[in-house]
Amino acid sequence: DNDREHVNGIIFQRIIKIFTNLQYLNLCPSSIWYSRISLKAFTANLASTTLSELHVTVNNFDDCLCLLDGRFNQLHTLYVYVADIQSSRQTINNMENLPNLKYFSLYSNVVTRAYDELIVPLLNRMFNLEELSLY
Repeated sequence: DNDREHVNGIIFQRIIKIFTNLQYLNLCPSSIWYSRISLKAFTANLASTTLSELHVTVNNFDDCLCLLDGRFNQLHTLYVYVADIQSSRQTINNMENLPNLKYFSLYSNVVTRAYDELIVPLLNRMFNLEELSLY
């Protein structure tokens, strides 16, 4: 449901803005279908310099890339559940290396044909990874 994803995105933004010293955030309840976040509503100035671990379910791979575009540059652990991994026309700044990221888990229960195009370039930016899980 797009409205629910939008509302979840707004809640995520408010949490980040209100809790300025937040280091750990887990937004993954048991059912990923009801907790997905759409980052389309994100404002450009939404960022956190303290968040180091994030567990989140996003609507699509573009949303995942938004999380890794420099706004959350202190992330060392990211567990992301992606509902849909497909190529898109949206341009996202996703070329910067991610030197702080040590633990990365990417889960999707939908088959993708865009693995080489989307996932491999993302993984190449994570040169200090210590733990990787791909599901």
